[in-house]
Amino acid sequence: MEDLRSLVLVKTEDTYGTVPTPEPDASANAIITLGQPTFEVTTKQLERNVPLAHFGQVAPTVIGESLKLNFQVELKGSPTAGAAPVIAPLFKCANFTETPLTMPDRIQYTLNSTYEGSSATFYFYVSGSLHKITGAVCNLKIPLQAGERVVMDVEATGLYSGPDIPTENEAFPNALFSNIPPLVWESAAFKIDGSNSYVCNKLNVDLGNEISKRTDVNAASGISRYFVKNRNVKSDFQIEKVKLSTFNPWDKHKTQASIDLVTDVTSGSAGNKIKIEVNDLYLDPPKYAELEEVRMWDLAGTARPSLTQGDQEVKITFS
Repeated sequence: MEDLRSLVLVKTEDTYGTVPTPEPDASANAIITLGQPTFEVTTKQLERNVPLAHFGQVAPTVIGESLKLNFQVELKGSPTAGAAPVIAPLFKCANFTETPLTMPDRIQYTLNSTYEGSSATFYFYVSGSLHKITGAVCNLKIPLQAGERVVMDVEATGLYSGPDIPTENEAFPNALFSNIPPLVWESAAFKIDGSNSYVCNKLNVDLGNEISKRTDVNAASGISRYFVKNRNVKSDFQIEKVKLSTFNPWDKHKTQASIDLVTDVTSGSAGNKIKIEVNDLYLDPPKYAELEEVRMWDLAGTARPSLTQGDQEVKITFS
């Protein structure tokens, strides 16, 4: 009988699809996951339509395509201002560029539009088995709820690793996790266009990374690479209704005048403060909602580039 232990290690690759050297290690690359990760093998079944003298069909030829790993992590920084968090590889393989900044010391993640961007190797330990996922790229979602932990949902897609996907009888490593406390979405300075005159209940951000594959007859399973081919950033949030003279979502939708959202969680220690920015958000038609007998607005939209500027839709800073 197998237990429910699981562990995820992640490390940025130096060469796409190749386990980095040194390989992911439980003392340096272990990330805290909330709940049990889910693992999926994606295959393509090539049917063999052989005429037979009896009903039914012969078994198909199965082609492995990808390995997928889904999990949720605590979205938090590092013990030192200006040092990258242990979850940094997740941002990099989701087409974020990491930039150290000073005065004050901080780490900033801004989007890029690179096809052959960073990739990561994941080690997924589960009940005595080890899955190695190489060449992985990610989509990220940030679901924020007032008074709840600040978390991030991760969907990683990597190369198919062959018929014997996991290795068996692997010793479960003793992980050394970052021991800084998780952040809670409170005292979070939520602002629309620089104004904090709003009572906000929730904020969701979805990078909307579209993952595609590069087919190549020379590659194992016929796929040489997974990459982000496009991005469609979506965000939705719920605020208490205010006077239209303060904020008019119908006008914003009709005129397609964009808005900027910011939330700044500063309750953590140095290195573990996080600022999340959603820029140039164009609203969908507004909807009314109700929360505890209070009138709310459910607002959603798409963060878009302009004719002259891109990669500005989402920015994440740890300080």
